[in-house]
Amino acid sequence: MPSRNPRRRSISKHKKKMTPEVKRLVTKHRSKSKKNFLQYLFFNHLKMRFPEKCFHYEYYFPNDYTFYLLDIAIPKLKVDIEVDGKHWHGGSKDEKRDEYLKTHGWKVIRVPAKFVLSIVRGEIEFNL
Repeated sequence: MPSRNPRRRSISKHKKKMTPEVKRLVTKHRSKSKKNFLQYLFFNHLKMRFPEKCFHYEYYFPNDYTFYLLDIAIPKLKVDIEVDGKHWHGGSKDEKRDEYLKTHGWKVIRVPAKFVLSIVRGEIEFNL
């Protein structure tokens, strides 16, 4: 019998406590990373809350040598929304990236990962 993915089993265990909308997103995304799932969940929440805005998930912004991957972007308004976890963000790379985006007229909004679920549940207000 093939071995099961332990991460997949843990997601299934928590599905009982999730709303139907979140269950659908979990099944659709099947992320291996909690940060990516929170980012995707926040992206969908923003799309539903602000339907008039044109959101892009994992938007590629070219820089001098390669590109920067923006978590959630609104290119028309030049807004970058980053979901920050302890492990993934912080340090000089993010500072250089933010400065580069600011010099090109972009506004960077950083949302701590621990607040994403509270925002999606409506416990914390998030406005653009």
